[in-house]
Amino acid sequence: MAFEYPLLLFLLPLGFVFSIWLFYLEFFAIKEIEQSVHKSRLHKISAFFRTNKIGDVTKNKFWIYQIFFCLSFLSLLLSFSFPYESGDAEFETKQSAAYFVFDASWSMQAEDTSNKEFYEFIPRFRFEEARFHAMKVLSERDDFAFGVITFAGESAQHSHPIADKNWIRKILYEQMGTHNTYYSGTNYSAAFSDLLSSSKFLGQGFQVILYSDGDASEEEKSKALESLTMFQRLKIPVHVIALGQITGAEIEMSYNYLNEVEQISDVVTDASGKKYESANEISVQKRMSFPDYAFLKQIADRTGGVYIEVESETDVLSKLYEALEASKDKTQILLWEAGSKKSLVHWCFFLPFLFFLYDLIFIRKVIQIGKVS
Repeated sequence: MAFEYPLLLFLLPLGFVFSIWLFYLEFFAIKEIEQSVHKSRLHKISAFFRTNKIGDVTKNKFWIYQIFFCLSFLSLLLSFSFPYESGDAEFETKQSAAYFVFDASWSMQAEDTSNKEFYEFIPRFRFEEARFHAMKVLSERDDFAFGVITFAGESAQHSHPIADKNWIRKILYEQMGTHNTYYSGTNYSAAFSDLLSSSKFLGQGFQVILYSDGDASEEEKSKALESLTMFQRLKIPVHVIALGQITGAEIEMSYNYLNEVEQISDVVTDASGKKYESANEISVQKRMSFPDYAFLKQIADRTGGVYIEVESETDVLSKLYEALEASKDKTQILLWEAGSKKSLVHWCFFLPFLFFLYDLIFIRKVIQIGKVS
């Protein structure tokens, strides 16, 4: 437990002075009442006095009471000093929002899509199928608030070996019409981290719909599973839409060699704002891309989400909608800001409440006895 120590140091001396002054008043008030009340009637205030074997009145219970009263008063002072624990500021809310999370790495360019009838257009490659699927969900589920987060691999073949966040934002914004699109770095763990931090802007509980083929290095997949700890703690389901066919497909990573120019027309712009013209396309690597269904299923299982393989599932949308509805009214602990202060003020008010109440009863009893005598 920690406090706002300057305020605590200021209040404690004042609290001790007040307690001593209160002791003084109450003790001499009791002495006065004791002298005015006959010994035969002292049993009426036996909660604070008792008679020993000799017949003298002692005040042991009174002093015990005063000690506890002092503790309750100091506890009240501690509450003014804002006791807290280092931790996560959090509150409970309903999971009435959803984040689309797109794997935009270059393996998602594999042309092994499953041409489902509900797509408005025929997708050519995995990333396009993910977009078409998300656009369908977006158009049919207006009872959810949606956000978009993307992540790319170490390089993407559309322009340059450095992932182009402007391209990803542009294609998602124009084709999906969403207003809150985030770019989250180069891997799963970066995307999951951004989900937790950006949730405070969404301001409500959320679910996650992850579109991915699971084609990543073993190190990246290991880090991704480790980063799910907070999702498990906060009970955030990650529904996984597994893309690609088990037979895999050949992918080619290439980029356009760009020359920096000053003209405005017929150029492309990178994330830093520099302008380039395309010179020639260079092939970097060719390989087979196989989806890792086992890895993607682990993500769904660990977070309590639904796992859907687009290749084998006949009704992808219905299964996803059932999962969204099942979690919609569940209570979620929303992590508002990691590493903040968790207030403990309410515990410090408990002791003062009990003893201040007891003190009122004591004063009332003393007044009644004084009137009777």
